[in-house]
Amino acid sequence: MQNAEKVNILIVDDNVKNLLSMDAVLRPIGENVVKAASGEQALKCLLQQDFALIILDVHMSGMDGFETAKLIRERGKTRHIPIIFITASSYCDTSMFQGYAVGGVDFLLKPVIREILLSKVSVFVELFKKTQQVKRQATELAIANQELMQLNQKLQTANKELEAKAIAGELTSDQKNLGENRNRDVQDQPPPNSALAKVVGFKPHSYKNML
Repeated sequence: MQNAEKVNILIVDDNVKNLLSMDAVLRPIGENVVKAASGEQALKCLLQQDFALIILDVHMSGMDGFETAKLIRERGKTRHIPIIFITASSYCDTSMFQGYAVGGVDFLLKPVIREILLSKVSVFVELFKKTQQVKRQATELAIANQELMQLNQKLQTANKELEAKAIAGELTSDQKNLGENRNRDVQDQPPPNSALAKVVGFKPHSYKNML
């Protein structure tokens, strides 16, 4: 994933005004903000898209933030998505421990300070992009290694074929050289003795013609 590509950020709150306010705060970072008005809606969104970060309100009617986070953590595809809990200033340490136990990575108090929210979100977005980049590079490297192995195999096969052809060519060349050497040996034989040739009526030039 290139840094220019937008990533998805899921904000979950049962208060529509809070959703719109959070959307407006996050707009300057230039990412794709997805809004869910309940825990159930959030889970449906997570089935359809990949998210870099979840900003989750703790106190919601029906399924609250902790219950939603617990279900998110139970799904293999979504368990590693960082969750920032948004809660009222009246929260206690017990609530914080409960939030961390279900996978929360941070807490922000209402009213949320814009600069703090943007700073935290930017960190998680950048981390997500870097992680995706590493995964993509690992995939590309695995593909390149596979292609290299295939090329090496083809090269080995080609080398074996060339070696076989070379061996066959050497045998043919040796056979040809052997025939030529035999011809030269015959041609180099001395002509019959002249005295004997006269007796049998054989002429020396006839010997050469026979060769």
